[in-house]
Amino acid sequence: MSEVVSLCGQKSLSSVQMDSTGGVRVAVCQPSLPHYRAPFFQMLAAHRRIQSVTLFCDRNRHGMHSVPLRHVSVVEGRVAPTSFPPGFLSQSAMLDVLNPEKFDVAVMSWNVRYLTLPRAIVRGKRRRIPVLLWGHGTSKTPNFATDLLRRIYGRLADGVILYDEHTAADLKTMNGFSERNVFVAQNALDQSSILSAKEAWSRDASKLRDFRAEHRLIPEKTFILVSRLLPENQGHLLVEMMTELRKECPEAKFIVVGDGPDRPRLERLTQDSCLGQSFVFTGAIYDEQQLAPWMLSSAALVYPGNMGLSLLHAFGYGLPVITGNRKQGHGPEIHALRHGWNGLFFRDGDVTDLLNQCRSVIASPDRRTRMSQAALATVTNDYTIDHMVAGFVDALEHAASGILTDGMRVAA
Repeated sequence: MSEVVSLCGQKSLSSVQMDSTGGVRVAVCQPSLPHYRAPFFQMLAAHRRIQSVTLFCDRNRHGMHSVPLRHVSVVEGRVAPTSFPPGFLSQSAMLDVLNPEKFDVAVMSWNVRYLTLPRAIVRGKRRRIPVLLWGHGTSKTPNFATDLLRRIYGRLADGVILYDEHTAADLKTMNGFSERNVFVAQNALDQSSILSAKEAWSRDASKLRDFRAEHRLIPEKTFILVSRLLPENQGHLLVEMMTELRKECPEAKFIVVGDGPDRPRLERLTQDSCLGQSFVFTGAIYDEQQLAPWMLSSAALVYPGNMGLSLLHAFGYGLPVITGNRKQGHGPEIHALRHGWNGLFFRDGDVTDLLNQCRSVIASPDRRTRMSQAALATVTNDYTIDHMVAGFVDALEHAASGILTDGMRVAA
């Protein structure tokens, strides 16, 4: 099978203890291990109703947002290479994990480009190992063929795990999925590193004041974007908006944290618009302690389109989010944003409306404070790793319930 990698490290999120004598034995096949997903797997492996979690992913697909398997304290990690037939993907681990002597449930990416996925679903049924598909359940760019395949695979599988309640409801009401086989593990971020960074900078108020003075930042007149810079994020709208905003508020600044293929174009646009003093391009920042002063010196995160977990990241800093109102153009996290409560929507692509929303944040300190408090409450009370793990465990236990009680394997 795949090469075994020892996973060592401390369970920093060990509010619950793993019960090694019972519970579900889980195999999870993923293309890679994103850094933001490591805390989730740590908590899942530590859950008292989970006996073991074995994570299969490709160590050659780390990229800038991924980490090696050793960075997460799961019971076991296995390197599972992904091959790339033209236009498709293939991961042999999807077939290898379907061994009832080792696992009770297999979780796989709900990506129809995997040629091994339909074979895995069929093999799982033959070997009586439930297969759960984990993914968005929809696409930002609808395509009849891939949408049809996604629905077929989802119905053939023993269940699906989605990131948000809205997509789950659509699957059950519009696409004929059985309600008992649709689960939600609401996407979330581990906020502990953000909390630590905020506390560190708050302990030394003079240090933060010096930072703001050095970069000439007035927090209530500063906006920020933290993202990989891609054309689909519609960054050009920020330049157009700032061109108008600086006419009435010359002290306004925009911080762009990130790198990517669209950065040269955005920098050129700022220069052509004579906005060189109004924009700060920091490049990519992955260390939370280094990112924190920029976030703590901003009034809101502005992300015109194609937003995902950046929304929950901003909420962790108490930053309201301003974004386009075409929800299907964002990730599932967009459903955490409530207009006027913890952020603001503008009409997608409408620079004038974007300007009005940014203008309102500057003009109304009380409203900005209320939205800031609501943003923080959203990720403190609702969009949490605990809730995400709970939804995932419910799906695993439901899928495994038949085989754990019919004599094949009984938990101690």
